[in-house]
Amino acid sequence: MSLLERGLHLSDADDRLRCVYEANPAGPALVSVAEDRSSGRVIGAYAVFPFRLMAEGEVLLIGQRGDLIVDKDFRGRGIFKALRPHVVARASGEGMAFTFSLPNPAAWAGHRRMGCTEVGRLRTMLLPLDATRLARKHLPENTLGSVASHIVGGVGGLFWREARFKDCGEYACHRVSVFDQRFDELWQEACSLRDVLIVRDQAYLQWRWTIAGRDQWALAVEKGDRLVGYTLVRRRADGIVDIKDFLTTKDERAALCLIHAVAAQAREEGMVGVAFQSLEECPYIGAFRRCGFRFVPRSSGSALVLVPGAITAIPPLWGQSGNWYLTAGDRE
Repeated sequence: MSLLERGLHLSDADDRLRCVYEANPAGPALVSVAEDRSSGRVIGAYAVFPFRLMAEGEVLLIGQRGDLIVDKDFRGRGIFKALRPHVVARASGEGMAFTFSLPNPAAWAGHRRMGCTEVGRLRTMLLPLDATRLARKHLPENTLGSVASHIVGGVGGLFWREARFKDCGEYACHRVSVFDQRFDELWQEACSLRDVLIVRDQAYLQWRWTIAGRDQWALAVEKGDRLVGYTLVRRRADGIVDIKDFLTTKDERAALCLIHAVAAQAREEGMVGVAFQSLEECPYIGAFRRCGFRFVPRSSGSALVLVPGAITAIPPLWGQSGNWYLTAGDRE
């Protein structure tokens, strides 16, 4: 069994390597490995996945650091610390403007010590579709947990109501599985409306769709025969639907209709809630609030940290992280 299979708990490691590591339209992943000198065995790996970033009219190459894997028999020996500078140096050598990562809270201190800069924290917005069932899934499976779930569900139903937006008028939402030329046109329009944005053209979206698997579905919103937005969502095992990618023109009604369509589809499939993780600067926060989403109390999410690379004039972009991270994509 390969390190990738062991570390990421994958049974289809070859397919993941081919799709995620090699077929990315922005370029193949940069992978650095650590070997045990005595046996030649690969005991650690760290990857950088390239993305294209449109920043004020210029396309930059950037990278997301991820898939850090250390063999369980060699953990606690400084392998991550040894791999990280090698990974960043390779990214810089390939011309990446900077790299970023989304470490969990336990890893924040370590990333800061290694020269990373925190530019924002992701928070989770949640729309409960069935507050009682949602509470039941996240409380202990015992009598006390059952009673608590009914109480939490009842209170949540009173104070956390879905604001159903039904007046879509000439807007229509439908599922898609193929991303055609109209998605390139939408992307070009989005570029003209925002200064900083991850490139999400037709090729990128089709790649994302291919690697996502059966638990993801996509919705598009149209105004007449014109595409004005889309979203990619993923079902979670706990009954929550995660909105992973969301893009519309600066037409708030398109965003509202798309959010409502996601909630309606999730309810039809028997899901218990819809979640959207973002930085608080995200321009869609207002639309999500109008549809009943609220920030989960004390949800810190992940820190977004950058390591400057080949281009040093990156700091001005940090203040716009709410725009460019909008749909950097999930590297799960």
